[in-house]
Amino acid sequence: MLSMEYLTRNTASNMRANLAFPGEATYDDWSGPFTVKEMRQHLGLYVMNGLSPSPQLEFKFDPNDKANYNSFVHDNFGRTGNPLRRLRQFKAFFGCQDPMKPVPDRKASPLFKVLSVVKWIRKIGPMSWECGLHLGLDEQTLGFQGHHADKMRIKYKQEGDGFQCDALCDEGFTFSIFFRNEPPPRHYIIDGLSPIHARSLWLLDQLTTKYHHVWVDNLYSSAKFSKKAFMAPNKTMLSGVTHTSKRGLPKCVLQDKVKNDNDVISVCGTVKAAILEGDRGAQDLVAMSVYDQKPVHFLSMTCESIKWVLKKRPVWNPDRRAMVDVTYLRLNLIDDYNNKMNAVDISDQLRNQYRMTHWLRNRKWWWSIFMWGMGVLLTNAYKVYTQTMDLEGVPKSQRLSHYSFLLSVATTWIDRSETDIRHVKRTREKKRRHEENEQSQTHTPPPPHAHGTQRSALVTASPASSTKPSKAPRINDNSLHPDTGVLCLCLNHFGNFHSPQPSASKHPSCAMHRWLKGREAGSCSQIRGNIVCCSTCKVNLCTQCFHMFHTVKDIVGCRVKLASKLTNDE
Repeated sequence: MLSMEYLTRNTASNMRANLAFPGEATYDDWSGPFTVKEMRQHLGLYVMNGLSPSPQLEFKFDPNDKANYNSFVHDNFGRTGNPLRRLRQFKAFFGCQDPMKPVPDRKASPLFKVLSVVKWIRKIGPMSWECGLHLGLDEQTLGFQGHHADKMRIKYKQEGDGFQCDALCDEGFTFSIFFRNEPPPRHYIIDGLSPIHARSLWLLDQLTTKYHHVWVDNLYSSAKFSKKAFMAPNKTMLSGVTHTSKRGLPKCVLQDKVKNDNDVISVCGTVKAAILEGDRGAQDLVAMSVYDQKPVHFLSMTCESIKWVLKKRPVWNPDRRAMVDVTYLRLNLIDDYNNKMNAVDISDQLRNQYRMTHWLRNRKWWWSIFMWGMGVLLTNAYKVYTQTMDLEGVPKSQRLSHYSFLLSVATTWIDRSETDIRHVKRTREKKRRHEENEQSQTHTPPPPHAHGTQRSALVTASPASSTKPSKAPRINDNSLHPDTGVLCLCLNHFGNFHSPQPSASKHPSCAMHRWLKGREAGSCSQIRGNIVCCSTCKVNLCTQCFHMFHTVKDIVGCRVKLASKLTNDE
């Protein structure tokens, strides 16, 4: 599972740096391993750069730069020492793959450095989104300025040269992806399909429901691909414009382009259509062509009728010096294609509107894909947010805009006083247990059992209750109260022998360290080595704190002094 903890603990951000020191390689002014909060801060800095682009991220820390300086970023990063040095270390050691694992064959796994991000997009898409009837299948482009063997020459996209992936989208939500430099599914290649159609069928297989209408362009559309998609388990129905060469179009619908421009009026509006018959796999495949400025050919599995529809649009009239409505005719198939094909384009527009790498050059190929993946995940999160607001009926005036949504994410990640997610989970767990206890107390007791039944129930339930593990008590100001605290016997040695015993907890940690240093991230308070349990107090303590806990009288008043002593001793 991709998470901030995964990027911090299991990937190259710390391990590459630690592996460099045992050998001859060194890094000057190394500031120590990155924490989870530092990982969130630096990634939030890139999100902030998408909202307010700077030529360099370092400019946001310079108070003399009146155009790019950000006081919020400077104040929250400044507490860690030298923020510019830490940013350079983040760029040098950040990574997404585990350096302890062997490097796979590049042909078998060309995306091994960012495979965790790609897999997470594929996994979280079907889990967080229920697709509608109409979907879009098209390519997404990732700009890349460096050199790589799989870099593609792209002249028809504003993004420029880089990488491409096939994407299945719904209203701007990227449901699943498949990169074009990845090996296509072998079983589809064996069936005689091209690599692009094999990748596309794999994307259609990720759908959780059947009979979706998927709109494609002329790069994907063909009669063979349409039949294979409908014969697949999800029964997907494809529609879209297509080329005329080797795409399965019948000769009766082909139209040639008129060479003389004066003859265009005589053939404009000509419609030809044919329906596939005798094929059990795809009986509703319709091939159609219409002559507009040039011939347009179409394949559809969703066509129910072919008719002209009356359209209207405002046009500037220079004589009236005003906008006037002009009516015109358009085929219903072409009108549906124009209005339902743009799901991938909406996703690209939302992601590129606040792209994190604006003005930043990417020399590492995997860094370009990672930043693109972060943009996809944030865009999907915003689409889930808008969908939730629609279902709850929240007015648009009370919702966060796309800018405000990303700003809240960036400021939360950067803020040093952000509540630790572990603390939030513990609070929710306490609340859940409290509600369960209240429900169990207010629940009416069951009727008395028949003779012998209640006794047998108690006998069978007693082993389970005796084997249920119990948590060790925590140390806090209330539990250490000399009169009412549950640990008030810690200083009572008259008739009580406080002896260290092995702890019965599954993962014991020193309760004294947790109380003195706090439970926040980065406090280094979770000590698990040399833990014992007091035979009288039943508290888990390390050997260093065991004597302190049972001898210091005013332990609450000496909390700050004891915490500094532990820090100096360590």
